[in-house]
Amino acid sequence: MFGGGRWAHIIFGVLCDSLDPNDCVLWHTRHGMEAADALLSQVPPKANVAAYLVAEIDEIWRARPRAAIVATAPATHVEVAMAALRQNVPVLVEKPIALSLRDADELLALSEDMDVPLGVNLEYSHAAYLHELSKRVPPKCIADIRITWIDSLVERRPDAVKQADLMTHRCLDIYPHLWSILRNLTGKAECTVDEVTPCDTAPDALLLTGRTPDTPFSAELSRRGGKRVRAVDITTNSGAEFRLDFSQEPGQLSIDGAAVPFDCKWEHSPRPLAAALLSFLRVAQEGKMKADWPLDARRCRPHLVGALAAAEKAGVAESAWIAARLRVSDLNLAARLVDNLVPELAARGFAEIARECAGNPATVDALAAAAIAKLVPAAAKADLRLEAALQDSPFLAAVYSSYIP
Repeated sequence: MFGGGRWAHIIFGVLCDSLDPNDCVLWHTRHGMEAADALLSQVPPKANVAAYLVAEIDEIWRARPRAAIVATAPATHVEVAMAALRQNVPVLVEKPIALSLRDADELLALSEDMDVPLGVNLEYSHAAYLHELSKRVPPKCIADIRITWIDSLVERRPDAVKQADLMTHRCLDIYPHLWSILRNLTGKAECTVDEVTPCDTAPDALLLTGRTPDTPFSAELSRRGGKRVRAVDITTNSGAEFRLDFSQEPGQLSIDGAAVPFDCKWEHSPRPLAAALLSFLRVAQEGKMKADWPLDARRCRPHLVGALAAAEKAGVAESAWIAARLRVSDLNLAARLVDNLVPELAARGFAEIARECAGNPATVDALAAAAIAKLVPAAAKADLRLEAALQDSPFLAAVYSSYIP
């Protein structure tokens, strides 16, 4: 397993519960060795499943692993997954599989050439409650789908603190989940994002509208909302309204506003992440791609096509939105600047500055000031290092081109 962030820790715990006795996990992380070591000492894995931290990747390949899970930062997904494929090791990569279609297609081509399984960890493809909803409302009965996906910037849980990954554009972060839900409900992988619009329900909220081959959809997404909201609303051709609120899994189903019994066998079924990992381990054991595997990277390529299209349309819409509202004191303005500029800085090689801006409120303020100093004479004096990093920003170029004093 590769990766040392919060999600890698969650995968590790679920993975250990999914493995067979006497299996072994080799865990490598570039930046999180201390935290991973603390986890191993505090939460021992399932009996008979050994786990070891490995400092050098070559040590892992010498051990001849039978599967690899890549849960590193998205910018390194392709590099790590390619290394595994070249060792003939089946790979499951966290979403998004890559940050560009070119990189994703190179990874897919290598998987094909090596004849080694490659999957994308889109765990909602295995959510029992979504499968049950699709039985209640078959695709041919659906007139319209509306999805709400709202997170808090920081969510404190009993066992951990979940913080939004501002280094990854929120469309690349959230859209893969939306795509998984739409594929579950419509049975179609093709999905087109037609429009992305900033909305005022949260400082960073976006409204996506689009369509599958047969069904229009809309989705509101945010990583700066007041509380976690996960919901799917479906209007049927007959006018009935179905709502599945799965903010707390497995959720509550209502029809025309009235709650109804909803048995998705949650207590007796693997949770979505566990089911996804188990499906990967079965494929890895066989060593061959399965045409009906929902996580097959070839079948999941549209999750990246749509995420990149949504991110591009969001950039166009938000640059115009920001240009029309340039005021340092506008908190929504600062949020949208940061949410677009931090992932762009990371992608352009300014990873250290991006990390600072993602996790330090003072640096966030400085980033916003640097972004608008060029346009607003009253803006705070810009940090010279930030100003240099932002010099050739495509997003700011779009803002500047739309700005009317």
